Amino acid sequence: VMPHFFRNWQEENLRKMIINGVAWSAGLEVPAQGIRVDLPDLKQFLPASIEPIPRTPRS
Repeated sequence: VMPHFFRNWQEENLRKMIINGVAWSAGLEVPAQGIRVDLPDLKQFLPASIEPIPRTPRS
């Protein structure tokens, strides 16, 4: 899902912007209010996908 962790998808405006952009790029008609995308249950995903793993500094 690009550079976004699953927890970022909790933001409705982000989900709407991405799906509207994909639909528009595919030549589909996007309604004036945008396409609604409901939030999936994040518990079904691995924790590493939901919470970013901190980077370790390079020596």
